[in-house]
Amino acid sequence: MRIIGIMDDVKKFTHERYLGVYYTPHILERRDLGYAEIVIRSKDHLYPGSFKSTFMKEIAPSLRRGNYYLKELIYIPGVEAESNRNRDSDLLTQLCMIFFLLINVGLCLVGTFWYRVNTRKAEIGLRLAVGSTRKGVVRLLCLEGVALLACVVLPALVVEYQLLALDMTQTWMLKFREPEYRVDNLFIRFLITNAITFLILLAVVTLAVWIPARKAAVLAPAEVLHED
Repeated sequence: MRIIGIMDDVKKFTHERYLGVYYTPHILERRDLGYAEIVIRSKDHLYPGSFKSTFMKEIAPSLRRGNYYLKELIYIPGVEAESNRNRDSDLLTQLCMIFFLLINVGLCLVGTFWYRVNTRKAEIGLRLAVGSTRKGVVRLLCLEGVALLACVVLPALVVEYQLLALDMTQTWMLKFREPEYRVDNLFIRFLITNAITFLILLAVVTLAVWIPARKAAVLAPAEVLHED
């Protein structure tokens, strides 16, 4: 491939990353004329509407050569806005799916830990009977929940990192067969996303343990043991 020019990294659209640009020689054939484009950069103070009308009236006629003429002048930020509108719709759909899955995972965690605490009322009553404080029992159960969550998160992080290392995560841009738009496997992104996920799960698990544990801890020890 012969390269006749290069540029610094350019970000074409909002949801795309910066990529290098290079130019290759191209012979404009008849079948390509319909897609031939010329990019014009105007001064910032010019209003797009007035610039377009003035250009089409005063300059466009002088560009005509035989049967070939300037078909249309398109404002690039307008093209970008239209393109971003489609991408925003895709991102909104993905965010809704993520939110739906997150709710389901949260409900599963709440049900599991809530049931686990409710089945240990006798243990809670026994701890209270032998001298443990209510706050101490609740704190102990919350720490147990956090410890169980940590035992699950650590191997999950190892598996997730292997998936990233094998480049198995892909962006929606791959449906256009542009492999350069794979997810950037930045380690800082890995840490941030997993930290946010862990904090959300930590809050869910803590609430799922704290609420039933507090209800059981406020009961009299004899009453809890009698119910069991």
